[in-house]
Amino acid sequence: MRTIQTKVLPHDWFQEVSDFDVGSSILSRNAKVIASRLIQFIKEEKKNSLLNPLAKALILYVVFGKKFLTRFYDSVPAELINDGMNETKGDKGFNFTRKLHSVFVEFIIYKKLDSNGFKFKNIARTSGSCDLVMEKNNRDYNFEVKFKESKDIFKSRLFDNIDGMSLLDEYSFLRGETYDIQVNSQNIDDKIQKEVLIDLENFIVNKKDVYNGKHIDIFNVKNRRKATRDIKKVSEYIYSLRISQELTAENAISELIQKMLIDNNGHITKLVNKSKRIANFNGCLVWDVPFHNDIDCESAKTAFKSLKLDFNLYVFIGGVLKVDCDFFIGKQ
Repeated sequence: MRTIQTKVLPHDWFQEVSDFDVGSSILSRNAKVIASRLIQFIKEEKKNSLLNPLAKALILYVVFGKKFLTRFYDSVPAELINDGMNETKGDKGFNFTRKLHSVFVEFIIYKKLDSNGFKFKNIARTSGSCDLVMEKNNRDYNFEVKFKESKDIFKSRLFDNIDGMSLLDEYSFLRGETYDIQVNSQNIDDKIQKEVLIDLENFIVNKKDVYNGKHIDIFNVKNRRKATRDIKKVSEYIYSLRISQELTAENAISELIQKMLIDNNGHITKLVNKSKRIANFNGCLVWDVPFHNDIDCESAKTAFKSLKLDFNLYVFIGGVLKVDCDFFIGKQ
């Protein structure tokens, strides 16, 4: 559950952001490139741009002087920043948010690889090429980056969406209230994510304290009894609050890898397929599991090693900005 923020944007916020002179601002060089692309997105999406966390952060920077980005991204090569922003051109709404997120994961992976002695090579991307080409000891390495998030992380992004829309005066009913969300769908693919956003829009527009959608239920915690009268829903809701321990035992981790990363053309399966046609292929898997308090890193490493992959795999488990467990599995 989360308590929604209490600020409200002034009525002229959109004009203020549209008129913002990125070039003369005190933002760093890389931040200016990112901000310029976000300004375009905000102008196209208007109030719906608040559904994008980074666009919301820029709006709060312009209007309220809040922080925008961190110095973390200043050392990412300018070419990589430019390429990443160019990749988002033409994307709108949910597709833009999804693409932008994947681009930022690549920036973070670059930083990790750079700390391990790899250097970025500015090579034009072509259709089907890998996300990053890095050089080490006069040899080129192709890195394909995959990001997997738990259902809990997806749920937190929905709270971010509600938080963003609450900044608008017309949705004042959200501000300062505590809401909870129950995600009813197990496999949150791109199609379902788009449908969930429709659920979210219906909840906000209809201004209900309790909303039962196709894929999610949203309710003000003051009305929890009203929201969960059905005994099955009560059980599902209570179960959703439990902290999972699935990353503490090797057999459980192996089952989770199979279910989340291999079955139904999962990320590991995609990496295997791509590795067959690209030389010096390396996989990078970022697995965001913030609600796992305990991660047995050695058990996780052993579980991944048992896959016997024919390419090098770098695994980062526990988060994107704060990685709790990372390791390397050499090809076997």
